[in-house]
Amino acid sequence: MVTGTTARQYQTQQTHYIAVDVAGSDGAQTVDIGIIPAGSFITHAGFVVRTAFNGTGTVSMGPSTDTDGLMSAVVITATGAKDADDIGTSDDVYVSSATTFQAVVGGTPTAGAGLAYVYYIPDNRN
Repeated sequence: MVTGTTARQYQTQQTHYIAVDVAGSDGAQTVDIGIIPAGSFITHAGFVVRTAFNGTGTVSMGPSTDTDGLMSAVVITATGAKDADDIGTSDDVYVSSATTFQAVVGGTPTAGAGLAYVYYIPDNRN
């Protein structure tokens, strides 16, 4: 569950993250992962499948304006960690304003459980 409506930023220099549980029983869906503050750099993202999604379950991930900017229709019908497949060439790895990131579950799942996450480094070097 997403906590709060503002970007999360700690006062010390450290890698931050946002994460949300995703249930396959909710079927095809778009889930808000969280809000990343302005000036942040995305370093990693992915989806951990705890219980395999059935049907033709896939997940895409990115900012709300480009929901497949970091990860594009990665199959989630087997357990394990799924890395963001597009992050190496994405133009969504820097956010100039506070940005909501989302996970989009596609296909026809009726069961499964996982965790969508995004790691980022905010610009708090001052």
